[in-house]
Amino acid sequence: KGWGLFANKMIPKGEFLGHYAGQIIDIGYAKRNTGHYTFGLLHGYAVDGTCGGALRFVNHCLESEEPNATALVVNHFGVPYVCFYCCKAIAEGEEITIRYTDVSDADFFASSCGLD
Repeated sequence: KGWGLFANKMIPKGEFLGHYAGQIIDIGYAKRNTGHYTFGLLHGYAVDGTCGGALRFVNHCLESEEPNATALVVNHFGVPYVCFYCCKAIAEGEEITIRYTDVSDADFFASSCGLD
């Protein structure tokens, strides 16, 4: 695990936490040059979060644990945004975790308009 991101107040279920900020780059370039803080997308792309916001510190939960947040790739006028939402209430001081293997951007690429 890395640094981790912890709630500084109680966050209710369904709350939008923010989006994974960074430049959209080629996944091959990301693997060769960035290493940390890349959020992989399908179709050969990734979000380079090295200069992004706090959500880059969200850790993958252990397989024996349930995540308290989830990520959804949203198509906003052709630009993918990785949006984080609480999937259950998060207590103050609790670490925010997701299961990276549950994230899919298939809906983004299947729709020409996506969510606006």
